Amino acid sequence: MKRLWLLGLLLVAGLTWGQGTGWAKRYSDQNDGGRRVVADKDITEGNRWQKLTPEQRKEMKQRYRQFQDLPPAEQQKLRKRYERFQELSPEKKRRIQERHQRLQKMTPKQREELKRELQRIKKLPPEDRRQQRQELHKQYFNGR
Repeated sequence: MKRLWLLGLLLVAGLTWGQGTGWAKRYSDQNDGGRRVVADKDITEGNRWQKLTPEQRKEMKQRYRQFQDLPPAEQQKLRKRYERFQELSPEKKRRIQERHQRLQKMTPKQREELKRELQRIKKLPPEDRRQQRQELHKQYFNGR
């Protein structure tokens, strides 16, 4: 659950900063021997930060501190997941966001039940796993 929460954190951060911009794309300036790094012309971190509300800024600072407290290996995993998320189609991103929102709306008891079910399914033979996961997904994420 901790990893799911952290993934949600990164998704919220990415969405807050803008879908197309994500993180400022940087490239090395070829005329300067590759020593200087230049940010996209239209997008600078200062501009994005200024567009956030004070509450959003406070939340982002807290989340950044939490991220910095993670071990480097965990930070790298989250960065890779964020990069994969950015590469998804808009439809897949929307579905993931909807699932995350549904998960956040669940009570702690429901989340614990879901976790137990997923652990039970992991122990099943591979041929049974897929069907069980689909049924569990329908039950919890399709509102049935």
